Amino acid sequence: MASSECKPLLFEQLGAVAYITINRPHVANAFNDEVVSLGLDLISQLNKDDIKLIILRGEGKHFSAGADLNNMASMIDATLEENINDAEKLAKWLKELSLLNKPLLGIAKGSCFGGALGLLAVCDEVLAHEDSKFCFSEVKLGLVPAVISPYVINTIGPKKAKRYFLTAELFDAKQALELGFVDSCFNSQSYDGVLQKKINQYLSLPKGALSTVKKLVREVCTKQNDDILEYTARVIAKRRVSEEGQAGMRKFLNKQRSDNE
Repeated sequence: MASSECKPLLFEQLGAVAYITINRPHVANAFNDEVVSLGLDLISQLNKDDIKLIILRGEGKHFSAGADLNNMASMIDATLEENINDAEKLAKWLKELSLLNKPLLGIAKGSCFGGALGLLAVCDEVLAHEDSKFCFSEVKLGLVPAVISPYVINTIGPKKAKRYFLTAELFDAKQALELGFVDSCFNSQSYDGVLQKKINQYLSLPKGALSTVKKLVREVCTKQNDDILEYTARVIAKRRVSEEGQAGMRKFLNKQRSDNE
């Protein structure tokens, strides 16, 4: 039986933090069908109540170079239906990750190419090594970044997404930050401190509120104006009467009163 270190996708939980690691450093963490299947199998574990933050990363120097070449080669002679089934598995994994009820933090480093950018785009926040390189490389192969497109467009907007989809140009961490594709940058020396500070930040916040925020953003982006009014009023009312909301408001008000005395 293969050890966990040999699995192409690793899961580890340390306290309230779960780590998902693409573990194929010999191919720059390019993902294949097994990675996607394992990713789908992990979803139920990631939704456990005792997990408060999920971190998505790659083993070694790179986050991920995108689709594995051998996997791509197998699709050349596959039928249209077989290709659809293969693409739908990745689409389902991305969707399930986007629907997780807790924060998902992505760590970008080294090569971040093709479909791997879809994994980063579904993250709620992305930290990027200053030497990271990004590329929507699909058109170079006569393909298009179809499955990842909803999440990328949602992250950087249609105009910017269209440009980088069309040109397949390489861009660095600074440009990714300017685009809004990543949220902050780090170097090798600062990484541990930056990551720990971010972990501490998320762990200090009420779990139920974090989960509600994720659902709130999804719902507001899809509902019509009248529905939004009713929905958002109901969301805040429920939070006000929740145990977390009651405790948080009392703590804040007591502090305000103490400061004013």
